[in-house]
Amino acid sequence: MVEPDDESATDSSVRRMIDRVKAHPVVVLAVAVVGVGAFAISVENVVVWTQDRVQGITNPYAADYEALETLDLDTRLEFFEANFGTARSVYDLCDEALECPEGEQDPPLMYLHETDDLAVRAVFEGEQLQMYAVTLSSDKLSPEMEWLDWGLGSLGDVTFAEALEAIETVAEPTDAEIFMGPQAVAYAEVVAAGAPARYRGLLLAHAPGGYSGPGTSFDTDSGFLLAESQGTELPANPAVAERFRAATTPNTFGEFRDDGGIIGDVMNEAQQVIPLLFVGTEF
Repeated sequence: MVEPDDESATDSSVRRMIDRVKAHPVVVLAVAVVGVGAFAISVENVVVWTQDRVQGITNPYAADYEALETLDLDTRLEFFEANFGTARSVYDLCDEALECPEGEQDPPLMYLHETDDLAVRAVFEGEQLQMYAVTLSSDKLSPEMEWLDWGLGSLGDVTFAEALEAIETVAEPTDAEIFMGPQAVAYAEVVAAGAPARYRGLLLAHAPGGYSGPGTSFDTDSGFLLAESQGTELPANPAVAERFRAATTPNTFGEFRDDGGIIGDVMNEAQQVIPLLFVGTEF
């Protein structure tokens, strides 16, 4: 086999390339531009991926906090599930916990979303959110509680008494109920102020199945005293109630539409709220 002359072969290749460039200069330029663009897109993707990885390492609960920030009354179901994903379970509250009028066309449905660290109970009538309750399941999260224009502190970090200090000059709990069972305890306070509160009711609770570690204490002794007063239908001793609220930390925060609808009527009475906190638990 005869080897070609290297120099002549090189000259021939160069001449052919020059001829192609002269014949199609725009095509060659386009190829170069596309190459640069692809490189830029690739670099951008790497930067975004790296930022997401760093965010995931430095703040592994960022997605949870972002989803919680979207919670708002009257939110449509489609938007809610776009942020929280598909519910673990859906409950017809007329079958589970409430006495509803016969032939109710749009029974309130509770969508239960759960992770290892929190549970979100969202009650919809039709397509609109009428009530939500966020319950901590661990000490990994401490979302800020906000009602109307007031900050109530971080859920899991403040007591019932501390949480309501910010609004004590304009509103106070309108009803409260405690449940002391053999396997679980629960406590709920509601603020139902109607129009002055823009028809947005407030819920603070210690829910069964929620986190009950060092960060969310429950004063069992004063709790039993409160339960005894409920059992005898006597007014709760103010000193006992004050002690309980000062020593017990809510693990649940929520809001409800306080406009006279089915959910508004239910949430006005803390005694009716307690069963809602048990929906979806093993108790």
